[in-house]
Amino acid sequence: MTFFSIFSILSLIAIVSLLISSIANGTFKTSFGYEFFSLTELSFFKPGEKSVILSLIFLQFYLPVTLLIFYFNFEKTQSSLIIFFSAFLLGNQFEISRLLIALLNLKQTYSYIYMLFGNLALMGKLISLFSFFLIASDCKDSQKLDVEIDLIIIFAISIFITACIPLNTNVSTKTFSIKYGFDTTVLVLFVTVILLTVITFIFSYRDTENKSIIRLLISYIHIIVGQHLLTDTDILVFILVGATLLIIGTRLYMKALHRMYLWD
Repeated sequence: MTFFSIFSILSLIAIVSLLISSIANGTFKTSFGYEFFSLTELSFFKPGEKSVILSLIFLQFYLPVTLLIFYFNFEKTQSSLIIFFSAFLLGNQFEISRLLIALLNLKQTYSYIYMLFGNLALMGKLISLFSFFLIASDCKDSQKLDVEIDLIIIFAISIFITACIPLNTNVSTKTFSIKYGFDTTVLVLFVTVILLTVITFIFSYRDTENKSIIRLLISYIHIIVGQHLLTDTDILVFILVGATLLIIGTRLYMKALHRMYLWD
């Protein structure tokens, strides 16, 4: 948790510094054709690059703040559910590398760093999905001792899948990621992991009849929908809904953990 917090804070400092620098020296306007603080290209209902930038900036602030809140609330609580949620946040941190593609104007540059950020974004998405699957699997016994092994497995699987997916550097998506091959297969994989996570939560509740597991499931639905709206859309109204759902879901997740470890 401490390492993740430091890494996320340093990432926040780096991205904010880069954003301020690009605004101050005019490279932001050169790259996008408008000033960052202008209302140009900003609409509640029309797709736009600025909406994507704002959503990723929000996510970057959300991550270290959430990590610190969890740290101070559950500092002495040993639970795999907290560790795996930290891994979920770390996956989102990797996905924010797409913002660097925008700020450094790397789109279609065919550079290694461009491909690196594209791979990091895909790997981060996979890590975040697999992390919640582990949460659903372990919510019956969150005091298990082999958490490190589970983390190594999901990181290894995510890296392997990412390495197997080719990137089409000729095509950049509306959300600053590189279009990857086998996109239908990847989408099916995403949906399958989400459905398996929901089913696993349900079976875990059936086996234990612990109402906190239902609370975890409800929080997961909020979080995963919010994450999707924040990272995969470019319409501001959907992004605002996504940010709201992510905050609500995180709050519900914390309340479920409180009931499991601090109140019961």
